[in-house]
Formats: sequence, C-alpha cells, structure tokens
Amino acid sequence: MKKILLALLFLILSAAAVIFYHLWRDRGDKYEPVAFDESTIPMFREVAFPFSNQFDAEKSLPIVASAIIDVDGDGTEEVFLGGGIGQADALMRFSEGKFVDVAQAVGLQKNLAQTTIGAAVTDLDHDALPDLLVSREGAVYFYKNLGGKFAPPQDLKLVFNEKSEPASLTFADLNRDGWTDIFVSTYLKKHLMEGQTIFNKEGYGSTSQLFLNNGDNTFRDITREAGLEYVHNTFLAVFADLGNDGLEDLTVAHDTGEPRIWRNLGGLKFELVKHPLTGLFSYPMGIAIGDYDNDGLQDLFFSNVGKSLPAKLLRGDLRDDQPLVTDWILLKNKGNMQFEDVAKQARVADYEFSWGAVFEDFNLDGLQDLVVAENYVDLPNSKILPLPSRFLMQLPGHTFVNVEQKNQALNPKNGITPLTADFNADGYPDLVWVNLACESKAFVSTAANGNNYLKVKLPESPAYLTATVQLTTASGKVLTAQKVTGEGLASDQTHVITFGLGKETAVKSLVVKRLSGAVDSVTVEGVNRVVEVK
Repeated sequence: MKKILLALLFLILSAAAVIFYHLWRDRGDKYEPVAFDESTIPMFREVAFPFSNQFDAEKSLPIVASAIIDVDGDGTEEVFLGGGIGQADALMRFSEGKFVDVAQAVGLQKNLAQTTIGAAVTDLDHDALPDLLVSREGAVYFYKNLGGKFAPPQDLKLVFNEKSEPASLTFADLNRDGWTDIFVSTYLKKHLMEGQTIFNKEGYGSTSQLFLNNGDNTFRDITREAGLEYVHNTFLAVFADLGNDGLEDLTVAHDTGEPRIWRNLGGLKFELVKHPLTGLFSYPMGIAIGDYDNDGLQDLFFSNVGKSLPAKLLRGDLRDDQPLVTDWILLKNKGNMQFEDVAKQARVADYEFSWGAVFEDFNLDGLQDLVVAENYVDLPNSKILPLPSRFLMQLPGHTFVNVEQKNQALNPKNGITPLTADFNADGYPDLVWVNLACESKAFVSTAANGNNYLKVKLPESPAYLTATVQLTTASGKVLTAQKVTGEGLASDQTHVITFGLGKETAVKSLVVKRLSGAVDSVTVEGVNRVVEVK
C-alpha cells in the first residue's frame, strides 16, 4: 500500500513538474529580436484604480463585465465594471489623476445575488444618450441614461433556454428600422459544466441567440430563421461589415471549437463562411477587430491557449484525426469574405494562454497595436508564474513586437480583457486591464512623441452601428475604422475612434459610411482634436 501511495505521489509531482516547466518556458520572448526605434514605444504610468472583482468559482462564469461609457456627456469616458456575487457594480471616473467609483452617485443599482457577466453600450431608447446593457444570470438588463444618472435596471425579457447563461452582447440594426437588435453570446450554466476540454460531446453547450427589436424595445428570437442556430459554448461575438458590402456580418468565438464567421446575406439571413480555421479545433475566447494593415478591410484577431499547457491536456476528447490549433490567430481580410491566417508572419502566433484583446493605435503612428489579456484563475501560474499580458506594438511592415516590459503596462493578474479610452485627454489612448478575482489595473499615457491625431465621435443611435469611418490625410494615406460593439471579451471599448496621423498635419477628407447607404462628409479643420458627427 505504501508503495502504491508513493507511486501516486510521484506521478502527481511529475505531472505538476511538467506543467510548471511549460508555464515557465512559455513566459519568455517567443521571437528573435528586431531592430526598431524604441522612442516610438507608447509609454504609460499606473494610476490608482480601486476596484477588485469578487469571484465565486462555484457559481459564476470566469469572466467580468466591462464597458466604456460617457455617462454625463462631458467628453471624459467612464469605466463600467461588473461586480460578482455579493458585490456592487462599479463606475470608475478619472478625476485629479486617479479613478474614483461614482456608481452610487449615478444611481447604478444591482441585485447583489447576481454576477454581472457582460456589458455593452448603445442608445436603446433614441434620446441621443448612451445607455448601458448588461447580462446577468438568466437575463439582460437595460440601464437607461437619464443624462448623467441611470434609471433602475429594466429586464428586457429576453428568453434563454434552461442550459444557457447570457454572456457577451453585440448590437446591429439588421433590418434598418432604426432600432437596436442584439446578439447574445451564451455559455453553459456553471452547475451544468462537466469539464473545460469537451469538444465532441453531442448536445453539450449553450445556445447563443439573435433578438430582433420589434420597434418598441421588446424583442423576438429569430436565431433559427436567420440561420444562426447552434449548440456550443460561446464567450463572445461581434458584428462588423467584413465584406464592405453594407451588411454587418457576425464573427463568433466558439470556446473548445473554432472561430466562425457568418456572412450577412440580407433579409435577416446569414450563411457560414469557410476560412483557414474551419474544421480545426482551438480555444478562441477573445476577439479584436481592426484594419491593422490599412487596406480598407477589417481584420480579425482571436486569442487562444498558446503553449502554456501540454497539448495532451488540451486535446480533451479530440480524436487523433482532429487537429488542435493552440497558436494565436490573425485572420487577414483579403476581400470578398476570403481570409488568411497571417499570425506567424505578423509575429503574433506564438504566445500564451489569453483572453480578451483589442486593436488600438496607442502611439498614434497610423498603425494599430494589439493588446491581449492573459492568465487564468484556475491555473497555478496565475499566482506563482504569472504571465505579463501582452502589449504588441505594430512596426512598419505589419509585424508586431512585444513591448510590455519596456512601457511598463504590465498586468500579471487574471486578465479578462483590456479596455481603451483617452481618460486624461492628451490624445493618446490609455489602458485598463480588467481582471478576475483581484484588482484591475489602469495606465494613462505619458507619450510625447509629437505624433498627431484625429478623434471621431459618432452618434450612439442605431443608424451608426457598424458605420465605417474613412480618413484621408493630405499626403493621400487612407485609414479606416468601424464602430463595433462587443470587442474584447464580455466588454465594449470606447466608441470614439482614434486615428493616429504620425507627423501628418492635415486631413484631406473624412467620410462616414452608414450601412443604410447614407454618407456623411465631414469638414475637418486642423488636427489634434475631436470631431463630433451629428
């Protein structure tokens, strides 16, 4: 008996040693050094951010709701953060060099018996004010913005099946009736979860749903008739016009599955698009959307587990003939709904276990950088060998280099998603790391590289959901961005679009193309300012 116990102990210690070796090895730099001008690195300083998430691992999904919203319309955006069971939600406002929680002052109410899982922002009631929508156990709630304060939450009465927990939210006006429609990504309820590496079990997982607005903020489930019905755990989805055809397509991250892209055919119908990851298996959890290579098409980044754990542990119930992809994924949009995975060429493939992500031009050089949250509360490395969370600066030539050790925007915590907005009004995007079961972290830019910018603020109305903004500089350089909702993970980024102009000092044209076909041509006088489209 003693020999058996010693043998078991040896096996356990050996397995632990293998895992820790993988975790230790995975923390280093994955790519050969490249020469670049280090003065272009966007620099930050950490500021006080007094919010620490309470996480009940027995009852709650391992994600945290977050969103950027300008509640009072003063031009400085706030950070909404979801509380766990027994914890109030927070609304963090940047004031006098630090963040303070103003949730009580703005009337932000919450049932403390619930977890706030996901959040996103839109003008749901047509009063030109940004409203807050959040998901909690079994329901999605609408917080009406009263002009600096919130009304008590209203249950939108969206009906989910008995297995599905609403998580992330993304918005569109699919039938062009002027009302916000909602796609809700769902995950299996915590008490029904049987494991974290289940790929093949028939019927295992939740059902995400598409809700069409009836024109009065009541909703009808059109998932099946739209061609979007499936059973699979889904952390998030994002609407974006990937085909530049005036129709918002749907990109979905299937956990223990594959990234999926549905082309919008019009008439409230979608069809699945084949791409390089179709038929392969992975753990996509976060989505970043942006035109990283400035070709006028929106590209897609998906986080993944990387090589933080041995492949045998990650394969779960996959058969030998079912390939597992653990690398990060960067789908370059080649037009006409054709995609190519260029993660290796772009130097973003070989990183670690990751969650939410965002594209943003942090140093205003006209190239979007990529920021990705890392660590997992259930893995031992989150406390012993934590990953830094990655800040990947884009270089000319559309490759990336990690600079988080140099710009000090480190986050060795249980990162769920980065959030970005310009809190200190210096023109440079700032950064918040939203973390699970611990304190979140905030960094404001200290960059002073002399680059110029133009910020574009679109109306929050449904008419501008997924609108494309195209800026042409005086030299003829063209930059594009779309107003998307839900980017990151269970989150919503700033809706103010930042165009980095580098040393350019003038804008030749600024055009906003709405999916209705309407076009706004905006006069721009000078740079380093916010242009508000009305």
